[in-house]
Amino acid sequence: MKTTALPEKISGERLEALVIEAVDRFFSTMVGTEATFVSSAMMVEKEQKSFDEDEAPPPAGELPLKSKGLVVAAVGFCGELDGVAYLYFTETLAESVTCGFLGMEMEDVRGNHEVVNDALGEVANMTIGTIKNTLSQFGYECRLTVPSIVRGSNFTIQSSSGVHRQRFEFSLYQDTLLVDMMFKRTA
Repeated sequence: MKTTALPEKISGERLEALVIEAVDRFFSTMVGTEATFVSSAMMVEKEQKSFDEDEAPPPAGELPLKSKGLVVAAVGFCGELDGVAYLYFTETLAESVTCGFLGMEMEDVRGNHEVVNDALGEVANMTIGTIKNTLSQFGYECRLTVPSIVRGSNFTIQSSSGVHRQRFEFSLYQDTLLVDMMFKRTA
């Protein structure tokens, strides 16, 4: 089992407050909807098992999202803290957020992966950018990476050893948004 160590100036409660404020600010200001905080949990990775390519991949059962289609927006950050943050959306939520963010109609967004991917990349960039800026105020200077998008189902994202991982669940548009943060101090 891996250990997780938070940087000394950031407690789990403080990180939770940062994430709640960043998500609330972004969705109320830029999307015009309220993201209601539901819960957070520090994640401890189970011992990694290798699996044969002929076997099915590890189930995504650890995710509270049960959807055939997930859209995951990721933004990394590097500097005095190295890490990555993932925002998990169901396809339906991804399209609803895109409509609210871009002011588009659902009929113009539904099934248009290019538009949704671009919008969610910016959603992740702005949301995690707010968190990154606050972390800098605590003395942990970081830079963001270019956002990326992963689409699929039945997949698992695992962290490397020594990484603090904390997952935050929000409710918006009668759906679930997950923010999964993992990072470690570099110095």
